[in-house]
Amino acid sequence: MDPRPPAPELLEAVSAWLLDEVVPALADDRGRAFRARIAANLVAVAAREVRDGAAVSAAEHADQCALLGVDPDEMPPAEAAAALAVQLRDTPSDDPLARRARAVLVRHLEARIALSNPRFRLGDDVELPERETPA
Repeated sequence: MDPRPPAPELLEAVSAWLLDEVVPALADDRGRAFRARIAANLVAVAAREVRDGAAVSAAEHADQCALLGVDPDEMPPAEAAAALAVQLRDTPSDDPLARRARAVLVRHLEARIALSNPRFRLGDDVELPERETPA
């Protein structure tokens, strides 16, 4: 057993220290206090990336492969993303694949955004604009 705390916990502790001790100590210097809050937020984002980023990426890859009908172990993430983009480029927007892909995309966008801002939610009523078809 490793006696050291995991990296996300260390980063979260630094973020909390900045917000709880450093920012109040800089109350007389609003510019530095603001920069300390920014630093605390960036450290918190890094903690979420370290803790959750790999799982978010793995879920994206699994869903892309499911949409393509391939085994995730047989297609690397970048290749799956590119193959899905090529397939969707020529798929009508009302096709079941396009509708499923939009739902997956919204879910993954929300997961990616949550790494930066966990309070942000796209909502159930998000509609992506229709793709324009060249004349």
